[in-house]
Amino acid sequence: MNTKNYVFETIRYIEDHLFEEVSLDQLAKYFNYSKFHYARLIKTVLGENIGDYQMKRRLTIAAMNLLEESNGILNIAMMCGYSSQESFTRMFKAYFGVTPKVYRDRKIPYLNLYKYAHTQEDIEMMMSNGTAIEYQIIHKEAFEITGLSYHGVNQKHDVARTFNQAAQKLHFNEIGNYVDGVYGLDICTYEDMRNSEFDFIAGIDSRYIRYIDRADAQLLSKYLPENKYAMFTLTPMIEKIPIQIKKIWLSLLDDDLYTPCDNYAYEFYPNGFIPNCYEMEAFFLFR
Repeated sequence: MNTKNYVFETIRYIEDHLFEEVSLDQLAKYFNYSKFHYARLIKTVLGENIGDYQMKRRLTIAAMNLLEESNGILNIAMMCGYSSQESFTRMFKAYFGVTPKVYRDRKIPYLNLYKYAHTQEDIEMMMSNGTAIEYQIIHKEAFEITGLSYHGVNQKHDVARTFNQAAQKLHFNEIGNYVDGVYGLDICTYEDMRNSEFDFIAGIDSRYIRYIDRADAQLLSKYLPENKYAMFTLTPMIEKIPIQIKKIWLSLLDDDLYTPCDNYAYEFYPNGFIPNCYEMEAFFLFR
């Protein structure tokens, strides 16, 4: 069995035993692999250890059930492998940022935190260096983004949580018929880069902000002047976007015609975008 098959079969095994206790020792023995090398292989390919992957998958299914089923929270907790409602609530809040009850009451799926089972195609992509990502040069008129802001290093899914908070405050589920999509604006100064920090705004085109109570929402606006951008179409797999962003910068730096400049870039998620289902676009300022 080659390395890619080892990883994919590991995913299949976890999915078959998702609500059971699955240990590294158990998996390494099952696949007749050195525990040390097996752990390093999985972490290298998936970007996380087996326990984190299983935990995120369980919580994703729990989140889906909270919105789609009428089962009580305790029943959902037990179904997803948790021994008590308290332990389930603690893990759910640590990952999604809200309690299961609040999540159910809001009725807005935090799709950018949902963890879907990897397919064999996903594994192939993760283990392939690939080629430079193609892009096209476009011209955009000046516009303004208004939304919620975040500053930090995105250690605990902070960007995804900012998106979710913006969805709540901007009422994405109510204004979807008015806006063309949602923006994620990344801003990074040279000082921030040394600390791996950046500013991020999750929001909408300010033209549509008349539908929102700006004062109550405590929103921040950022004006983007008329300019040319290198536009890339990215995979819908949220967790793979950082890898693709690195490839984008390399593509631009290797191109003699275009050089990335300034200190911001933004992603555009079209109206109705569902992570892991539909593609999104990234725009990089260049000269």
